[in-house]
Amino acid sequence: MEINEKAERMAAAALVGFDGDVIALDEASGGHALYLIGHTLLSHHGLYEALSLDRATAWTERVTLEFWALGDAERAMGIPLSPLCDREKDKNLAKSQLSFLNYLCIPFYSIVADLISPNMPPWERLKENLAHWRREAKATQMVLFDAKFGIQARSPKPSRSVSYSPYNR
Repeated sequence: MEINEKAERMAAAALVGFDGDVIALDEASGGHALYLIGHTLLSHHGLYEALSLDRATAWTERVTLEFWALGDAERAMGIPLSPLCDREKDKNLAKSQLSFLNYLCIPFYSIVADLISPNMPPWERLKENLAHWRREAKATQMVLFDAKFGIQARSPKPSRSVSYSPYNR
């Protein structure tokens, strides 16, 4: 087994293994499941979205801060900012995550779930995370609407700030 193949199997085992029997899954697929999952996930940036909500949110914050740092560097160089890298404009994290999930992660993981199992833990967690970001987007929209029209605060409010920084935890 090559090093890359071992890495792919380890990545798949780490992800699927949190809630499932990785060996049984791999044996049932003739040894192809771990290779397929691992290879695909290692090359796919949406891997963290299939983690538990708290871990996915932590990764989302890290990626957002990394994007904003890139935007800061691009601004300092006087070049156009890359998409999602403007900390002044791209503050609605829920909206950004919904776009990322709906256009990249959901189509990808739905195919993997069809191939492996419609109840595979990463697919289930991804759907839970999607529901979370939908609630956040709705709450954020309500807060922005209230602020625009001077309406007193009402529930639901976003559970997390829409303006992320490492200091507002």
